[in-house]
Parts: sequence; structure tokens; C-alpha cells
Amino acid sequence: MIPQGDEVVEGCWGDDPSVQRMMRENGWTSTSQVFQFFVTQADGIVEALPRSSAGSHRRPVHWQDVFDDGIQVSKSTTFQVWRALDDVGPITRAGFDVIASPEDSGWYLNCGFNTGCQYSSWESVYGVDIGAGWDPRSSGRVLGGEAVMFGEFANDAGLDPQMWPRAAAIAERLWVSASVNSTAEALPRLTAHACRLQALGVGSAPTGPGYCDKARFVPFA
Repeated sequence: MIPQGDEVVEGCWGDDPSVQRMMRENGWTSTSQVFQFFVTQADGIVEALPRSSAGSHRRPVHWQDVFDDGIQVSKSTTFQVWRALDDVGPITRAGFDVIASPEDSGWYLNCGFNTGCQYSSWESVYGVDIGAGWDPRSSGRVLGGEAVMFGEFANDAGLDPQMWPRAAAIAERLWVSASVNSTAEALPRLTAHACRLQALGVGSAPTGPGYCDKARFVPFA
């Protein structure tokens, strides 16, 4: 899955001679019409693909920017919400499914390693209630969530501790009931998983003070 339509800078299209020529040829007066053309073409390509091995129709996925910009899409479209958790409600109420990866909730794991957003601890990302404040009718349209890591400020040396154990905390948050929300109770589970990852050679950061019992966390023992 590769969502389309992320932070499109339409001004670049307005400065591109080939795009300007296409606009003249089609009688378009706004670069938003170029954006609409791209999305319509992309949706058509996806929906024309053969069904999946499970027999399901292919569905286009777009970043929420496409919705926010008022671009018309297929009703089978899923939107990936990245700006804020509060953006989920308006999109689901409009009849679309959603994947939640809200930057304002700390689920952007690159934050804190680059400017523009702050680092969030595993306790912070674990405490996010992705259903808080939504219209009850929205819940059936939230397909799930995703921890996000963009690579501009990550490399082989730093990737593992940036992701783990925070990605595991997000995974548990998505799998368990909203009523299971105690970080104190989650700590032993996430500590064990961080140690398990280290034993497998994955450079997980620690969950806090302490150390891993090497004898206890031998992989597949």
C-alpha cells in the first residue's frame, strides 16, 4: 500500500511548461484540476487491477490531503489521516474508510529527530485512544492504524532505536480494548518485547531503567 496525494505543491505545476500546456489543451484554469485528473487516473488504474488472492477488489488509498483539498474520489477510497486524530470524524462521516496515523498523537516516529514535531515516549503513544471523541458511527470505518517513520532523519545505525519499542506500544494500542490503557501494566510486556528484539539482533531502545536477562530472552528458546 502506497497512499497517493501527500502534500502536493500545486505551485510547481503552475511553473512547469508541460503542465501549463496540458492545462491549455484541456481548458483547465486551475492546478486543482490537474490534481483531480491525477487522482481520477490513479483511482481508475487501481480499481482496474485484478482482484486480490482473497477475491477482494483493489481499493485506492489517498493521504487526507486529497480529501482536505476537495478532490472527488471513488467511494471505495480509503484515506490515511496524518495531521490530527480529530480529522478522522469528518472523513468517516463523509462515507470513507480511514487508516489512522496521527502526527499530533506521536505516531510519527521520526518526530524529535527532525524539526517541526516533538519526540513522544512509548508511554505517550501507548496512551492514545484512537476512538476518543469520534461519532460512534465512525468506528466501523476505521480500518486500523499505522506507526509512521520517514527516512530523512534515519539510517541503518539509528533506525531500530527510533522505532522500537514505540512501534510495539502502538501495535498493542491498536490490538487491545480501549479499556486496557495502563502503562504500568504494559511496561513488563513491552520490556520483555524490547529484550526479545535485542536478543534477535534488533537494536531496540530500552523501556526505562534496567537490563535484559540474556538467558531469559534467547530467541526461540
